[in-house]
Amino acid sequence: MYIWGTALLLLLLLSPEQAKSQDAHWAKGEELEWRFRPAHLDTALAYVGVQEFGNNEGPEIEMFLASVHLGKGNPYCAAYVSFCLAQATPGPYNPTVRSGLARKFKTRDAVKASLVLRGLEVKPGWIVGWEKGNTVYGHLGIVIKWDGQCGETVEANTSSGTFGSQRDGDGVWIRKRCIEPGNYFRITWFTPVEYE
Repeated sequence: MYIWGTALLLLLLLSPEQAKSQDAHWAKGEELEWRFRPAHLDTALAYVGVQEFGNNEGPEIEMFLASVHLGKGNPYCAAYVSFCLAQATPGPYNPTVRSGLARKFKTRDAVKASLVLRGLEVKPGWIVGWEKGNTVYGHLGIVIKWDGQCGETVEANTSSGTFGSQRDGDGVWIRKRCIEPGNYFRITWFTPVEYE
């Protein structure tokens, strides 16, 4: 509803010529991309810009953590993804995972990043997973759009730019990410999110 209301407001503020041009732009498919965006991705994007207070603390951060029965101070990238999936109405039927541990989202339906590099299509709303070497440590995000090696994601517990911690940052940010197989901390899989 918010997107349609914003679109209507913009059309009302534009001159008739600008509105006609904007309608033509949307007719080419850009509006379809937004209209059919998965509900959990809408929820994820609503929290962009939320920042921590202290170390993994703050009202929204603690709300994400509480959704997976964790207290303040814990890493929250997976809790954020869990929260967004749980808030979607109607919710997705796959994956059913709700956890504070990123690696739990690497389900049997997950696809290897190497397949994505070979041309497998990643859809908006899919979960993207990082692994730190062969450790249990990882990171999660939600795909906004992806094309080949690189894409745009929304992630929690990351930094807003290219500097700072990428898996233990200060808030929820939109990031440009790439599959880089040689890195120690790297994207290794994507998990599809499926609705009825």
